[in-house]
Amino acid sequence: MRSPRCKNALTAAFQENLHLMGVIGLVMGLFEFLGLAFSFVLFSRIRKIYDDAREAALLNKAKELEAQGKIDVD
Repeated sequence: MRSPRCKNALTAAFQENLHLMGVIGLVMGLFEFLGLAFSFVLFSRIRKIYDDAREAALLNKAKELEAQGKIDVD
């Protein structure tokens, strides 16, 4: 059986490690949140570039068809 002094030392060490694990968990959660935010911003910018390119391609195609006389663009 452990002496009370040893038991208190183990309890103190466990509490210290528990506190450290909590801090590490908070830091990991912060990095995960920042990663998700970065991914969302990156995805939004890529989507905007894609939409702009698609719109430009459709406008070019419409101008080409108008020049051929196949459609009338107002």
